[in-house]
This record gives sequence, C-alpha cells and structure tokens, in this order.
Amino acid sequence: MTSPKGILFDLGDTILREVEYHPSAGIARLLDRTGLRPEHNRESAREASLALLSEIRAMRDSEITEFPFQSLLRLIVDRFCIDREISLADAELDFWKTSARMEPQPGIAAVLDGLAHRDIPIGVVSNAMFSSRLLVWELGRHGFGDAFEFVISSADYGLQKPHPAIFLAAAARLGLTPPEILFVGDNCRKDVQGARSAGMRAVWYNPTQEALPGETPTLQISNWEEFRTLVG
Repeated sequence: MTSPKGILFDLGDTILREVEYHPSAGIARLLDRTGLRPEHNRESAREASLALLSEIRAMRDSEITEFPFQSLLRLIVDRFCIDREISLADAELDFWKTSARMEPQPGIAAVLDGLAHRDIPIGVVSNAMFSSRLLVWELGRHGFGDAFEFVISSADYGLQKPHPAIFLAAAARLGLTPPEILFVGDNCRKDVQGARSAGMRAVWYNPTQEALPGETPTLQISNWEEFRTLVG
C-alpha cells in the first residue's frame, strides 16, 4: 500500500487492553474523598452511583453522542457528597487509578517506535467517557506519552465514532487531508467504516479474526507485525 503521511489509532483494545475494571472501588474512593452527607447511607449511595453508571454505559453504546465521565461524577457529588467543590478532573483520574488497569497490546510498542523513527505523525481518536487528559496519563504509564501528536477523546467532543466530524477534526489537527491518513482500530463499524466515511483509508485490527460484517474493510490485520509489514 502507499505509505500514509499520518496515522490515527483507536485506543481501547487497539493500543491498550483492559485487564481490570472495578468501578465499585472507584466510587467508594470518591465517597471517601468527598465525604458523605449525613442523610445518606454509604452503601446505598454507592449502589445508586453504580446503577447510574451502568445505565449511562448502556445508553452510550446505542447512541452517537457521548456522556463525559466528569458529568457523571458531578451528578454523584451534588447528590451525595459534602465536598461539592472537588476538582472533577482530579476526581476522574483518582477514580481511574483506583478502579482500572490496562496493558499494551502485544507488539504495539515496536510499531510506535518504528513510526517515530520514520517521522510519521500519529494521533489517537478514542470513544471514551474519560477525558483526553486521563487517556494521556494512561498512555504515559506504558511509555507512550510522547508517541502521539495528540489524543482525542469523545468525552471532550460530545460525539462518538463513527460520526465523521471527529475524524475530520483529527485530520485537521494532523494538518493533513483525510486521504493522506490511515486509521487503525478494532471496531469495524465505529473505526473502519467511520474513518472511510470521512475519506480516510482504514485498517481493521482484528486479532480474534472475527467474521467480516456487511462492509468489507480496506485491509485487516490480526497482529501488529502484519501492520509493520503493511506500512513498510
């Protein structure tokens, strides 16, 4: 294939994969940090917060708009907590540190290192309730903090992939036209078809070798060594 002038990556299950996620621990940490108002019971507040989180996560899976995690935190804090002036950005990161653990996908570090040596600008476009600030922090934990020109989270834009607007915003930030950009992601509809609808080329990262859905992606790979061969 013709070498792209820029590359955009999805994050979850593409660059990093989730190993642990215990939102109950994160909510408990939030309530401990902010203090519980005397009219509320700690266990019922925790259960109500978790129920709201589950409802929002289910809702966002079927919609194109995004619900930022910091908005969820505001709903919890205003309802249950004494300290209502807490920094939502700091509370978001505190929740994440308490509840989640991710690790790099096998082979991705070598891919990012190779692209850095070739001076190809790369960025991240992620569907996430969590802010780009948090995603940058998580990438930094794994030594990828300086690998990307920018990290875009749908939480900061209000729209999820596959809406073309979020892809076009990323293209503008790279300073390239969509046909000059290759997008790589694990979700065929949101990543591959979304990128193509914005005029980009796309690669489906498909390590489990799922059957193709209705529209065939431009290309697909099952591991990152195949990607290194693909882009030369």
